[in-house]
Amino acid sequence: MRAPQGEDLERSLGSITLAPYIVKAMALIGVKRKHGSNMFRHQISTLGILLDYKVADPVLLKASVIHDLFEDAPAMPA
Repeated sequence: MRAPQGEDLERSLGSITLAPYIVKAMALIGVKRKHGSNMFRHQISTLGILLDYKVADPVLLKASVIHDLFEDAPAMPA
């Protein structure tokens, strides 16, 4: 499957609702990774890498923002 280009990519990304996932990922602000870097920034960086590669799959993009959430923010309310 080819990655969408130009206006197709913009249209695909424009229809994805990411805000609730980012809000959930904000529970990781201030949480340190094993090597000391910031966990929330890691989540957002992962999203950025996928966007650099023009990934427009909504499930994959949402997962990139919350992929460490349940491991690293165990006290977060459900």
